[in-house]
Amino acid sequence: MYFVMAHLCKQKQLTSGINLVASVLLLSRCSAQTIMVGDVFPPAQTESASVGGLWQKVRPGSHAYEQLVATNDTRIHFGAQADNLMTRRMSIALSHLAGALQANASLSGHSLLVLAAYVSPDSSQAATLPSDSLYFSGRKIRLGLTGSPSAADIRILADMLVADGSFGYVSFTFASFVEASVLRNKCDIAADIVFLVDGSNSMTHATFNESLQFASGVSSYFDVSPEAIRVGMVTFSGFDQLNVNPSGPDCALGTIFTSVDHPGYGDMCACVEGAQCSGPSCRPLQISVSSGGTLHTYVGVSYNVGCTTCACSLLRGGPDAVTNFNLNTFTSDADVTAAILAAPFPNGQTHTSTALQYVQEHVFTAANGSRPAPVLQTLVVITDGGANAGYHPAAAASALKASGVVIYVVGVSEVGVLLQYQAMATSADHLFTLDSYAELPRLTSRLEMGVCQPCVEWASPVLMTGITIARGAKSCIFLACNGSTGIARQLFLEFNVSVGNIEVYVGTNEDPGPLHHQWNDTSLSSTKVLALNVSLEDVVYISVLGVNSTNTYSVRGWFSDLEQTVYLHTIYTDTAAGAISTGLDFPHASGPHRVSLLYSDPTTATTMFAVDAPTGAITLLHSPIAQGVYRLRLEVQSVGRACQTAYANATVKVLAATAPPSTQSPTTQTP
Repeated sequence: MYFVMAHLCKQKQLTSGINLVASVLLLSRCSAQTIMVGDVFPPAQTESASVGGLWQKVRPGSHAYEQLVATNDTRIHFGAQADNLMTRRMSIALSHLAGALQANASLSGHSLLVLAAYVSPDSSQAATLPSDSLYFSGRKIRLGLTGSPSAADIRILADMLVADGSFGYVSFTFASFVEASVLRNKCDIAADIVFLVDGSNSMTHATFNESLQFASGVSSYFDVSPEAIRVGMVTFSGFDQLNVNPSGPDCALGTIFTSVDHPGYGDMCACVEGAQCSGPSCRPLQISVSSGGTLHTYVGVSYNVGCTTCACSLLRGGPDAVTNFNLNTFTSDADVTAAILAAPFPNGQTHTSTALQYVQEHVFTAANGSRPAPVLQTLVVITDGGANAGYHPAAAASALKASGVVIYVVGVSEVGVLLQYQAMATSADHLFTLDSYAELPRLTSRLEMGVCQPCVEWASPVLMTGITIARGAKSCIFLACNGSTGIARQLFLEFNVSVGNIEVYVGTNEDPGPLHHQWNDTSLSSTKVLALNVSLEDVVYISVLGVNSTNTYSVRGWFSDLEQTVYLHTIYTDTAAGAISTGLDFPHASGPHRVSLLYSDPTTATTMFAVDAPTGAITLLHSPIAQGVYRLRLEVQSVGRACQTAYANATVKVLAATAPPSTQSPTTQTP
């Protein structure tokens, strides 16, 4: 059993945010993706898992309704039953699609026809839709073509929707139209996101620019500001002076090791073109190398590996990795986009390990804008091939992940390097592989969805059951515990609000909210306690909705694994000091527990009683004891699983002595 808790919006009227708990689909192959009638894309995924579910129905006159826009793109036509209203993100995606359709010769003579966009939940059309339809928020659209399109034409349109990364979910249920959905307008979380972009010479300047376009497209989804999303970028390449033979000498930094199959040559250190060589083993060198898919003839000079008195007059400059901008350099979306697109092409080797190490040591640092947990630290690696010998990424990636950084890998071509990609990615759900850079756009929404969902099973938990933490209502909190050993019976969640107020929605569905939940507390009470009866296999999702502009609260959660959690013990004022109970009952325990006394009422009771840690047996420390009722709060924790914690209330009732001490003995009741 594990739990996900997320704050999704600070205002009661939801205008932005994202489903923080949906899974990202592993894209193992995207080339030549064709969608057929009856298919959805991503394959085997639900709409809510791909783009996030419906939080609130947008009604005319509301603030959220005022955020909807009408497209003025003349290439887009609307059917008689379709309102020209949608989210801004849908409007942008639709215009992009209209341009692609106009350039598609196969659909010449056709234009986009919108059959349905935003639907008012109070309209007659609403009765034909599911209660949680994204049409009620303007994030879903039904598309056809003008004229008299054939079934083949509609299938081409469906393929275009899949290829366009602006649409996070595509449904081709009927042959006459296609439905598509988009993410919410903005990602409403706090995160530090760094793009690490491969600039090696195995790509061309054009494909490097495609990587930059992709990174700028993904970053545009995030609300860049000092408080919310911070974005940084590093490009990497390097010059390969290392000897392929680990026992052989390396070349000097700034030269390139090369093995030449020619009499009198052998292993050489090549100078940069235009340089002069000095020393006893200098030789002219002419070799052909592949760079960016084209064959380049290198003409220059070199010297034998191991020549300690040889040197080049010019050396290749530049480190393996270069910071294009730090996490605290820019505070607006526009500045980040411009800086990404302006990054120069390094055009070197593929020194992946040193680039990852550089990111950890120089970018994810407080001095350069990185923030501590619970702000999510995310690295997006965009690369087109394997690292050069000596620069395997596994160790450096492990160190980054151990420090709390979540790593996504976008790998163009997996031939021979899939293991390297897997070594870098946090999990299989964080790895995307493609056949070519041309396929990058279709990943945009899916990577945005992934980066904007920090509360998932692999995240480092900032709250374990039994621990209290304080958060503002713009935080994302994750409660994690695997209860599969079979002792958890009930989950308790306690929220204490100090500023503003919050609404709490809980469910085993991925996106609990006002419309869909199993448990909730929307009261004005500053203390909210929810008791959840859940099975051990359930995933419980918890969403917190801030009511005011500023909301601060603390939260703690705990499991109960006790058959009965209230124990009553009766003794007398002159009962002799010693054990007054035999211990607590753990009928569902799978292993040993430890019990401790947290507090008592009155507080002096903590000096009168002691609790045996292994059994929970209560001992009277002093005799005689004053008549009255003593309440003890006990914490019961599994020895092997710290997150499995329960609380028991033990009441000790002390009566006046009515019989000789020799005949008086304690009694225990368990109601």
